Amino acid sequence: MSFSRFPLMVALLLAGELGDARALLQPSDWLDLARLSRGEVQVHSVGNGKYAGRVMAAIRVDASQQAIWAVMTDCPSAPKFVSWVVECELLASPESGRVEIFRQEIKLAWYMPRLEHTFELTYYPYEQIDFRRLTGSPRQFEGSWWLQPTSKATLVVYSVDLVPGFFVPRAVARRALRNALPVTLLALRNRVEEP
Repeated sequence: MSFSRFPLMVALLLAGELGDARALLQPSDWLDLARLSRGEVQVHSVGNGKYAGRVMAAIRVDASQQAIWAVMTDCPSAPKFVSWVVECELLASPESGRVEIFRQEIKLAWYMPRLEHTFELTYYPYEQIDFRRLTGSPRQFEGSWWLQPTSKATLVVYSVDLVPGFFVPRAVARRALRNALPVTLLALRNRVEEP
């Protein structure tokens, strides 16, 4: 099953329309909906040899897709609440808001260098944001955000493939991202849910 079908499968799972989730949701068998309902952040990484690996994370946010979307698409405000984002600047919007290009400076951990890159966001309003690196470090940085509505909240799922492009062992880079993601998702939830 391709990972691109994951949002639909999560929606079906949350709606109770799937039987054996472990058999059908290979890429998402790491999700524990009970833990997410208790407010926990879940993070899962998968090494795949050639790349540093894919890191995935999920959180439940007590807000609508639209409210979360408004925060997620305001990249210039990200340094105010995401600790590892140093700066984020809009450079271009070549497809009338459907695609935007940003320059961003990040620092995932104290032992890693500061990274600057430009990246492209492709928007599928209120459901999905795809991102991919255009220039700079890391060498590969691409993935997606998904917003899946549930009966009383929204499930936010993040997936990224990362290849650092500088001398940092792959396991170290993946660990830094695994540590940064819960902080990021909690910061997003706090920002969206704050009065």
